[in-house]
Amino acid sequence: MLPIHVLLVSIPPPVLVNDLSRLINNAEFSDITFLIEGKEVYANKAILSIRCEYFKVLLYSGGMRESLSDQPIEINDISYTVFSKILQYLYTDTIQELPLDLGIPLLIASERFMLDRLKSLCEDHISRTITTNNVISIYIASYR
Repeated sequence: MLPIHVLLVSIPPPVLVNDLSRLINNAEFSDITFLIEGKEVYANKAILSIRCEYFKVLLYSGGMRESLSDQPIEINDISYTVFSKILQYLYTDTIQELPLDLGIPLLIASERFMLDRLKSLCEDHISRTITTNNVISIYIASYR
C-alpha cells in the first residue's frame, strides 16, 4: 500500500469584521449621510437596516421623508461620539474603548435605537466600572 501524504492547508484568519469596519464613516462607499453636531457621517442603508429595525423603518419602510430624500438626515439629540459608537456596533457587533462617561449616553441611545445587545454590553461595562465616586451620576442616569 502506498503512503498517503496529507497536505496541510494554511487558512488565513477571518477578515469580515475588519473589512466591514472599513466602511464606517467612509464617504466613498456610502449611500446615506447623517448630520450629527454639524458633522457629516457616512453609512450604508442596507447594513443599518438589516442590523437595526429603527433604521429599517426610517430608511425604507416608513414612508418618512428621510427615506425619500437624498439630503443628509439630521439627528440633533445625540452626540457625534455616541453615534459613531452606534455605527461601530452596527458594522462589527462589538464596541471598543468605552469610557464610563460615554457608556451612559450610549446605553440611552441603544434603548432609543432598539439595540438590545448593545444595551446589554453597555450595562455590563457600566456595572464593572461602578465606584463610590461615580455611583450617584450612574443612578441619576438610570432614573432617566
